[in-house]
Amino acid sequence: MLSDSGGAAHDIRAYCDSPKDNKKLPDASSGRSQRYIEAAAELLPHIEWFGLHRRSNGHVRSETSGTEPLKMLSFFSAEKEQDFDSAVQQALPK
Repeated sequence: MLSDSGGAAHDIRAYCDSPKDNKKLPDASSGRSQRYIEAAAELLPHIEWFGLHRRSNGHVRSETSGTEPLKMLSFFSAEKEQDFDSAVQQALPK
């Protein structure tokens, strides 16, 4: 996910990168509508869980299975990447 593209991508990264006990949700100061803020509060925990947990064929992988984990959600920044094309290729699932 290109996190510095703004909008929801920024909010997803901010939420996923924030500490577990202090999750960062968008608020009115971010310029988001009340409807967006409410939807984000409901959906961001699900996005984080489904995107960052180890998954295979739609099922969460066992941490003890010894199989290679597949991370479904990763972030990169167009501003920080030296080689944007390589960053995009690395972000694609293999």
